[in-house]
Amino acid sequence: RLDPLPSHGSVDEQWLAENVFKHLPEVIGAAWDNKTGESEVAAVLARLVSEGRMSSEVRPGGLFKAPVLALELLVDRSRFHGHERKLVDALFESHDRRTDTVRIRERYKKSGFDPASKIAKPLKELVQNLAPARNPSKATPLPSLIAFLGAIVLMVSAVVREPADAPVVFIAGFAILVCYFFAVGGAAVWRNRVHDVGRSSLFFLFPLGIAVAGVLFIVLSGVTLASAVALAGLTLLLFALANSVFNQARSRENADRIAFRRRLAVARGFFVAELERDQPRLKDAWFPYLIAFGLGKHMDQWFRAFGGESPAHIGSTVGGTFSSGGRTGDSGGGWTGFGGGGGFSGGGASATWDAAASSMAAGVAA
Repeated sequence: RLDPLPSHGSVDEQWLAENVFKHLPEVIGAAWDNKTGESEVAAVLARLVSEGRMSSEVRPGGLFKAPVLALELLVDRSRFHGHERKLVDALFESHDRRTDTVRIRERYKKSGFDPASKIAKPLKELVQNLAPARNPSKATPLPSLIAFLGAIVLMVSAVVREPADAPVVFIAGFAILVCYFFAVGGAAVWRNRVHDVGRSSLFFLFPLGIAVAGVLFIVLSGVTLASAVALAGLTLLLFALANSVFNQARSRENADRIAFRRRLAVARGFFVAELERDQPRLKDAWFPYLIAFGLGKHMDQWFRAFGGESPAHIGSTVGGTFSSGGRTGDSGGGWTGFGGGGGFSGGGASATWDAAASSMAAGVAA
């Protein structure tokens, strides 16, 4: 993870076929960032539309509202399997072949609805089958727990024996805990990264450094006149929480899984770089993968900058097909920015369709 990410300069269609396109786009999205969210839900919908099992239309959502996505099933529900069927049954009412964002919000306004939760577990299993994440050197929380309990005992004893130690114990202990919560959050984010991890380590090392500096000042300066028991308790508390932070930062993934995710990061970097060009080396059939990588804003920026320059960018019906394993079939004639034309009609740029799909994928708050 500490090594620089390989350049995407050597990435071509064959490399993408071997490392990305042989898997379903939603699986790629879930593996890249170890999360299942709106991007993965939108990628499933984009793939189903691209495969011709579903059609979509984007309608205006009104002033300051996201566009509305309307979906229609073109095949029987028995043609959907696994996480596809779970998502379809959640979005469409029984025996109904049509739905849209407005109907879904009305249906779930009381109970709430999170589409990502419908596919999270199946996708996690698919990702695990691609590249198992088990790391044999898993850290145990026991030392941190023992040290934390010991620190509590020492600090309570110090306050009972010397009530004058109470302000130091409570104020310093509270400050250490605040630093800990910032650090443990930064460590969790850092643990999930597979490249550019140097600067991001500051998100947990900096709060820890503040806590260490504070405890060293209290212990070595003697300015607080705290008892040895109180100082020992604060020191042990710092050790317990620092050890917990480092355990949180420790990767849970083995080398193969990290290498796999780094290849996906290279692929995403390639897509980002191409979307900065007026003639990107992309194909409309790859649209679900760009959605899975969360590149809706990049596609929107591309369309605003280059999408209207040529009639070829308007109304394309370039199609892409996907096998059950995720391989692209007919890749079409290139990139138009419309995400494959036909099935994505009604919304203009592909990013408009992505915005409508993301609005649906965001779910409904109870």
